[in-house]
Amino acid sequence: MRERSCLSSSRRPRGAGRVIAVLVAAAMIPTAVHAKTDLLPMLRQASERVAADDCPGALALFDKAVRDPAFPALDASVRFSTAQLGARCADALSDADAIRRYALLGSPLDTKAGFLWRLRFWSDLQRNDPIGAVATLEGMATTNPAALDAIPIGSIDHVHDLVRDTDKPDLMERLLVILTAPTYQPEDPLGSKAYYLSQRAERLAEAGDQKAAGAMLKLIDKSDLLMEAAVHPRLRGLLANDLDFRATRERELERSREIAASHMHSLGAVVAIARHLRALGRFEEAIATLEAFAPERAPADSYADRAEQLPRFWDEMARNLRLAGRPEQAVAALSRGAELPEDDGPNASQRINLIFLHVRYSQPTAALSAASALERDEKGLSAYGAMELRAGRGCARALSGDTVGLAEDVDYARAHEKDHVVGRLHLLACVGDLDAAAAALVIALGDPVDRVPALLLLSDYDGMPASVPLLPLEKALPALKQRPDVRAAIQHAGGTRRFPLQADEL
Repeated sequence: MRERSCLSSSRRPRGAGRVIAVLVAAAMIPTAVHAKTDLLPMLRQASERVAADDCPGALALFDKAVRDPAFPALDASVRFSTAQLGARCADALSDADAIRRYALLGSPLDTKAGFLWRLRFWSDLQRNDPIGAVATLEGMATTNPAALDAIPIGSIDHVHDLVRDTDKPDLMERLLVILTAPTYQPEDPLGSKAYYLSQRAERLAEAGDQKAAGAMLKLIDKSDLLMEAAVHPRLRGLLANDLDFRATRERELERSREIAASHMHSLGAVVAIARHLRALGRFEEAIATLEAFAPERAPADSYADRAEQLPRFWDEMARNLRLAGRPEQAVAALSRGAELPEDDGPNASQRINLIFLHVRYSQPTAALSAASALERDEKGLSAYGAMELRAGRGCARALSGDTVGLAEDVDYARAHEKDHVVGRLHLLACVGDLDAAAAALVIALGDPVDRVPALLLLSDYDGMPASVPLLPLEKALPALKQRPDVRAAIQHAGGTRRFPLQADEL
C-alpha cells in the first residue's frame, strides 16, 4: 500500500471539531470517574492547540498526557478521542512513529469509525510487519468487522504474501481463520475470499479434517480455484462428482455483469467479463464488450481504477484478438498495454506477454526487441519474472538461430528451475529437448508445490481455434503426455481432468 488513502491531506485533521468537543466535555465528567483530574486541563489545552492549527504543540501535550500513569483510568471516550486527535496531528506532521503510537493506543476502542484501525493497518504495511498486521486484522475482526471488510483486497493479499514469506505456519493459520470466517465479507466488488477458502481447505485436508475442508470448498465460487481443487490429491475427492465447471464460469460471468452494472466506474469489472467470455470460448463477444467500454472513449475520470486496470484491459483485448484470429490487432493491443506503468514501475507482465506473442507468430526480431526493452529494467523483476524473460527471449533466440545466446538462457533456466517450472518447460520445448522436458515434468509432478500446476498444464481443455499458431510447448504437450515416464508420474500424482473451457495461456 503506497498511499494512506484513509487519511486527511489537509493541514487541520478532519473531524477535529467533533473530537475537541468530546475532550472539552470530558472536563464536566464527575471527578470520581477519574483516578486523577489534572490530565483533563492538559488535554483541553492540547485540543485548543489543534483548533489553532498548532499540531506540534498539541502533540507535545498529548504525548505527556498518555505517558501519565493515570491516563488508562480516564473514561474510554476521552482516551479514544485523545488517540484520534493525536493520530490526526501526527499524520499532518508525517510523524510515522507518532501515528503508530496513537493508532495502537486508540484502535482497541475504535468500534465504529474504523479510522484508527485503518491507520494501524497502514502502519503495519509500511513497516512490512506481518505479525503486527495479523494482530491488527484479528483486532478488527473482533472489535470493528466493518473496518476489516472495507480493506481493499489487494492490501489483504499483500499481508498474505508477507506472512507466506515468514514461513510461520501458525501465523498463516491465524490469518486464514480471519479471512475465512463467515463474518468477513469484503466490500471490494471485485474482491473475494475464495482464494483464502481454498488455502484453508488445503491445510485442513492435510491435517486430516476432511469434513471441514469439504465445507470450505462448498463456499468457493471461482472456477479457477475449483479446477485446482479438482486435481489436488487431497481435495479432489471432496468435490461433488457432478460439479459443472462451465456452469460455474457462466455464473461468474453473470456476477461480473451485475458488478459492472452497479459499479459504472469499475474498469476491472469490464475486464472480468471479457476474461470469463474468453474462458467460455466467446472471443468476439469479449472483444465487443471491451470495445464498448474502451477507456479512450470515456472521460479521463470515468473509471476509478483506470491506472491499475488499463494494462489488464489491453492484455485481455490482445488475448481475445489472438484467439479470434486477428494477430496484427493483438500485437497492437498488447503493445499499448506494455507501454503503460505497472504498480508505479515498468510493465513487466505485459512486456513478457508481448515477447511470447511475437514468438507465437514466429516474429523473433520483434520478440528480441521487446526482450531488450525489458532487460534494461531486469533488476526490478521477481525471480519468477526473470525466468519468464529468459524463457521468452530464449525461444526468440531459437527462432533467430542465436545458439550462443540460447545456450546462456538454457544454462540460467537449469540453475533456476524451481523459480518457474513452466518457464523452463517453454525453453526446453523451444530447443526441442523433449527428454529434458519430460524429466522436468516428472519432477514437478512429484513435488508438493509444483504438482497441481503441472496437473493443470497436462489436463485437457476445449481446443483453440485452428487458425491460432501454437507455441512450441503447446505443440509438444500431446507427445509429452504420451511418454511412459510422464504417464506414470501423472497417475501417481492423482491424474488429470477434462475441463470444458479454454485453457489459460501458458
